[in-house]
Amino acid sequence: MTIAPDVFLSSASAAGLLHELDGWRYVADYYVDDASGQEQCLVEYADPELIASQTSGDALLAELRQRFPAAGSVLLRTSAEARLPPPWCRYLTYLRHSGQHAGHEGGSSDPASAERSPVIVAGEEHHVCLRRWLEHALRVACAEQDRQMVGTRLRAAADSLLSQPDRVSYVYLRDGTPVGHVTLLCDCQDDLTQRRFAELFDLLVDPVDDRAEVSGSLVTAAVRHAAGLELPLLGHVVHPVSEAGASGAMKVLDGLLSAGWATDHMYWTHPLDGGEPQWP
Repeated sequence: MTIAPDVFLSSASAAGLLHELDGWRYVADYYVDDASGQEQCLVEYADPELIASQTSGDALLAELRQRFPAAGSVLLRTSAEARLPPPWCRYLTYLRHSGQHAGHEGGSSDPASAERSPVIVAGEEHHVCLRRWLEHALRVACAEQDRQMVGTRLRAAADSLLSQPDRVSYVYLRDGTPVGHVTLLCDCQDDLTQRRFAELFDLLVDPVDDRAEVSGSLVTAAVRHAAGLELPLLGHVVHPVSEAGASGAMKVLDGLLSAGWATDHMYWTHPLDGGEPQWP
């Protein structure tokens, strides 16, 4: 059985977020999605026994509906090994990079090195491009997961990311023009495990012939940056709700798993307004 760290449970208890159901613990609170403004219930930890059977799983969902009546859905964090039955759907899969370089050219903050490497640390002059890419990433994620898109919230969410003091972005230059970026948040902490890490928040490359090569170079820059900070590098895959989109996401996930990434943990989603899973 996975045991949540005492520090996390103690903090959750002090905040009134630690609950018990049939002797098993879970930590839950309301969560508002930045880009859509939709209200959800976030279960950051649940004893595995609560989702191990139909009886316990149904009881947990019933209690969450009662505790969080304004939430349209629940987000549940699980271990990498967990598999939940429909209508539970994968929402996000967090992956951890092995730390080995991908074999492409890395980035550099030295302007003189720009002639040798097309990947450089983004500056203020790249702000407009970065905002466009981040807004696009947030918009696509909302659309793929049937979250209502709010333009002003998308712009505010992108600007908030760009203003984070630990945010670092690299851009790939083609004839002096940025054609792709990778954006990192470098001072993250996993509340559950108390682990510090760098998060690869977004990687996006415009349509170019050598898109895979450009992406590889940007990932390498991210890996090297995290290694320089002596931090693990985590990234995530968004899982769309449509069958075709979900299948495509799994192909992306399989590709990452074969390229030096490993599943770290997952988030699953379930509606709180009806629909019961068929537990194994």
